[in-house]
Amino acid sequence: MYDDDEYVVKCSFIEDDVTLMELNITVVTKEMAKQVKKNWKQNVSSIYNNLLQSLLNDDGNESKVASDIEVIDKEI
Repeated sequence: MYDDDEYVVKCSFIEDDVTLMELNITVVTKEMAKQVKKNWKQNVSSIYNNLLQSLLNDDGNESKVASDIEVIDKEI
């Protein structure tokens, strides 16, 4: 559920008609939403690579932030 004073920026990274990543980012101002959109378009490849490296890194640090993960592929 989103408040009236929040903006959700829906970002995706598609390569060769394959969606590699989808990300929804909630921000509090329209200006922030515009900046996220601009930076996403300019940096999507490096954002994807950095995120993937972080997700594949096994450094043993556990986050204290609540998170939820839905696995789509049943083979994982």
